[in-house]
Amino acid sequence: MIPFNAQQKEAIDYVGGPLLVIAGAGSGKTSVIIQKTIRLIETRFVFPNEILAITFTNKAANEMKQRIRPFLNINSPNDTPFIGTFHAFCADILRRDFHHLDQPLDYVIFDSFDQFKLIKHIVEEKKLDKVKYAPQTLLSTIHSLKNKLIGPDSYSKGPDMDSTVGSIYRQYQQLLYRQKAVDFDDLLFWTAKLFYIFPEILQQYRNRYRYLLVDEYQDTNYVQYQIIRMLTGNTGRLTVVGDFDQNIYSWRGADIQNILNFEKDYPGCRVIRLEQNYRSTQTVLSCSNGLIQHNTSRKEKKLWTHNEVGDPILIYGCEDEQAEAGYIIEQIQSLRSKNVPLSTMAALFRTNAQSRPLEEALTRHHIPYRVVGGVKFLARKEIRDLLAYLRLIQNQKDNMAFERAVMTPSRGIGERSVQKWIESPDHPAFSLSIREKITAFFGMIKRFKESYESLKEDKIAQLLLRIFKETGYEEHVKQQPNSEDRLEIVYEFISLAREEELELNDFLTKVSLSSDTDELNEKDNAVTIMTLHSAKGLEFDAVFMPGMEEGLLPHYKSKLNPDELEEERRLCYVGMTRARKWVFLTYTERRNLFGEVWHHDPSRFLDELPESTVKWISATPRITLQESSPFFTPKSSPWKPKTFIHAYKPGDRIQHSSWGNGTILRVDGEADKTVLYITFCDGTKKLLAKYAPLTPVS
Repeated sequence: MIPFNAQQKEAIDYVGGPLLVIAGAGSGKTSVIIQKTIRLIETRFVFPNEILAITFTNKAANEMKQRIRPFLNINSPNDTPFIGTFHAFCADILRRDFHHLDQPLDYVIFDSFDQFKLIKHIVEEKKLDKVKYAPQTLLSTIHSLKNKLIGPDSYSKGPDMDSTVGSIYRQYQQLLYRQKAVDFDDLLFWTAKLFYIFPEILQQYRNRYRYLLVDEYQDTNYVQYQIIRMLTGNTGRLTVVGDFDQNIYSWRGADIQNILNFEKDYPGCRVIRLEQNYRSTQTVLSCSNGLIQHNTSRKEKKLWTHNEVGDPILIYGCEDEQAEAGYIIEQIQSLRSKNVPLSTMAALFRTNAQSRPLEEALTRHHIPYRVVGGVKFLARKEIRDLLAYLRLIQNQKDNMAFERAVMTPSRGIGERSVQKWIESPDHPAFSLSIREKITAFFGMIKRFKESYESLKEDKIAQLLLRIFKETGYEEHVKQQPNSEDRLEIVYEFISLAREEELELNDFLTKVSLSSDTDELNEKDNAVTIMTLHSAKGLEFDAVFMPGMEEGLLPHYKSKLNPDELEEERRLCYVGMTRARKWVFLTYTERRNLFGEVWHHDPSRFLDELPESTVKWISATPRITLQESSPFFTPKSSPWKPKTFIHAYKPGDRIQHSSWGNGTILRVDGEADKTVLYITFCDGTKKLLAKYAPLTPVS
């Protein structure tokens, strides 16, 4: 075992009350959490089943379980800690206690496909404008409301309530209830409600889990924060680990103030900083440190390492995205010639849409790659079809599963007949033929259920084989294009089920809570392509970050909001600190994206990197632009932005292109970082002076 440094050892040994571990990238925080769990067990401070360890990915949870298992005396499930994600923990609670809220214990979890279909059905039924009430936008609104613990009733009474949205939200929840279903957000929402409404149940879980460890605390949202507060109570037996510089999920509710305010929430808590990095070269760290120090929503922390100094970060300007992809291919082949495995290289993009040119170039050069966030193994059609049968066997009220299973393979039952059956099985308009077919289908489902219940071992795999053979699905797959590949997918899924010694309900829950990064396998020698958001928690020898341009990174939506701009900087920081040895940053003069040609300046973040840590490669001459163009850069020198100068002062009257006339209340910061606090008729806005569309009013 690698010896722990003084700060790690202090964090592992401390049991005197609430503990905040500020753990920089690559500082060994996972090892600290694991060793702290082992130490708690070995010293008998708590028994194994009294420990609750919350992680933010299944991958992290599985790693912890594997590394802790050798230190446990496993004679029963009670001899192990609970290690898992918030959603897995809450799903476990609801399996035991959901009935207290008049909800089913054998609920199913609707994934994003089912949620979208349900909302779309509601919008169509109400004959609403699909642009004004777009299903994905409605789902985002409902997601945000649930993460703030706002149910349909509370929303309908709120000051900013949209009556149509309120009606959709209420009907959405009613349809979930009728189908004995929940969505991902419900797992947390209902658990928090359960604890609020039934304090005696909360106390049972407080007694059961005497020590709580939470990883990635900076990524907790409001409902997760409340669950932690309720479980902890006044005991103080809480350790949270996180890094304010890696908070990149505010768009899904993560609140950086949770970690920044920990010392206020838990007065007298111990704070330990892990600043020694075990992953990256000193150059990567110095460069990343120089970037993130431009943020204000943070506390001082500086990563360092005993690793080698390493090569400088390379910044390369290209003519377009094709040239950018070509440069990355050259660097991949160069690293490959030095025996660097492809599996230790990754291209990290701000948006999924950027990856197409690189994917095409990798294909042309016969370089294997894998896309994380593309079509997941468990999201493939064949697997979703089989899962529909499993879900229906588990819960015959699951209309989404019924609709998919009854129509795949075809049984001569049309979509309209299926919808009518869902609305009213006793409808007199059904022909005798349709009624007999649907009745026969449910008879088959009943036989599958009885067969499953009679099995003693390998239950789910045997059930899947029966479904595959007896429903006609095998013949259906054989008639599809690429049938051999599809059959391999089916048998791989059956093999996966054979490895799981779970009951059907638990198996379906585990599948529902899987994520993109669960499927990463370093044994696959292929370049990884993923978004920057998906890369957190991972590490590679070489990291390529294409698209270092204004409008991409930082994203164009962040230009007017200083808080969002700081999150974009954290996102860039996360990407760079994934690298063990090499970082390649590229930008283009023009880029074809979203059906348009983009001409953007190189990212401001490039100018914030310490000059001693980077090496600029001469950019491609911009022959298509005139010297008068704001995008023109002489060939002889890399791009450098001009310092922003302003004359704004408190009391100035200005006009905004969207919000009208206003008055400047306060001016903070200098040059490019100047922030204006301006009061308009509808409230005070916080804007970056450099980009705000303002004109003075005399």
